[in-house]
Amino acid sequence: MPNPPNHARYRDFTTWAPCVYAVDDAWFEGESGGALFDNLRLGGIHDQRRALTRLRDHIDLRRNEVVTGTSTYLAALVAQCLESGFHLVLCNFEWLEENWQGEVNQKGHALLLDINYAQRSGGADVHYGLTLIRDLLRDEAPQADICIVSGFIKVLEDAIAEHRQEGAWWSIRGFQRVEKRPGQVAADLAGFAANLAHKNQKPPDVELMRSLVRAVDEGWGHPHRPGDVPADLPMRARYAEDLGGIKALYHGRQRNKRVADYRIGCSTVTALLETAGYPFAPAPAQAIHLPWSPYGVLWLVKVWTLLRAMEAERSPEDTAEFRVDARGAQIVVPLNPRYAQALDDAVNSRARKGAAADAFEDLKSNGLKIATELLARMRPEERRTLEACMAQVRQFDLVFPGIEHGAAPVLVVRWGARPT
Repeated sequence: MPNPPNHARYRDFTTWAPCVYAVDDAWFEGESGGALFDNLRLGGIHDQRRALTRLRDHIDLRRNEVVTGTSTYLAALVAQCLESGFHLVLCNFEWLEENWQGEVNQKGHALLLDINYAQRSGGADVHYGLTLIRDLLRDEAPQADICIVSGFIKVLEDAIAEHRQEGAWWSIRGFQRVEKRPGQVAADLAGFAANLAHKNQKPPDVELMRSLVRAVDEGWGHPHRPGDVPADLPMRARYAEDLGGIKALYHGRQRNKRVADYRIGCSTVTALLETAGYPFAPAPAQAIHLPWSPYGVLWLVKVWTLLRAMEAERSPEDTAEFRVDARGAQIVVPLNPRYAQALDDAVNSRARKGAAADAFEDLKSNGLKIATELLARMRPEERRTLEACMAQVRQFDLVFPGIEHGAAPVLVVRWGARPT
């Protein structure tokens, strides 16, 4: 009788993150010494808050009770997932087969596939994982990253060599490998995690929106010291120790919907916006009010998009400048006369617009087009939270962009008080 599908899911937070699916019969069916899940008494941990951290702590306490290649592999895998901010699912071959199409095989996820099914109901099969993934792929390239895990690399190499001429094995030949050997497994997993993290890197505008999702979903509150700030806050270094800035952008409640309760340092704003590739002059020492979250995050994203689009037209000596005066705060971006006229013409006519004109018009109209387009680049789970945030934001009534034609034209983005 086949073994039933089985899995346990471990995550430290509720929002989307790359998920690692580790397939091994040792978790639930067991090696020669019994199922690792039972031997390490892992039952119930996956149902608790901060399950991945609890799993690591539990394994550390019982590390001396079961010392096998697989237990060493599990300990290293849990530690690496925590360090990299991944979710983890431990599952058997039967669960993988049932959930391959609906869940596992998605961009952004990864499969760590053991190949030896020692406790198979019909008898051990040292190539089972390879045969299963061949059948699941059906001659198509996988969407998820796949890495073969084995304590017997020679068995893996022999199996691939045997099927070298078969087209169905072509993708399998290119899969990376993790050697389930105590002296090697941690290093292999570190390389695997670095590759998965690199493939899931997002541009700063996506990271700003992703931070907003997490702030809402996880209820970020009032950080009183740097240690209170989430360790994996995207672009955390750009905030330095500006705790008020983090509150201003991500705190979920406010008393006055037109003005935030918290102030963000000008240097923090410029540090975030400089990730668009447009350099800024040193920022004033003041702190300013941004529109309340989610207004503030969406405002930053819209200005970031405009600066990103304008960077290609920037003269080498041009830098943007952040200014604070009696009318509020403003960003001033120098424009060469030709480009200023072209930008003005594009925005004020029905002519086809470029990226910068589209972004400028979006700011000028107080619309949500840029942010709405950005939703398409987010994960479904993130999109639902962002859509709920954006439902609160009907217009950006604190942002006033325009092109000023003086001795040299500049683009000015103001907020805080309507210019006279």
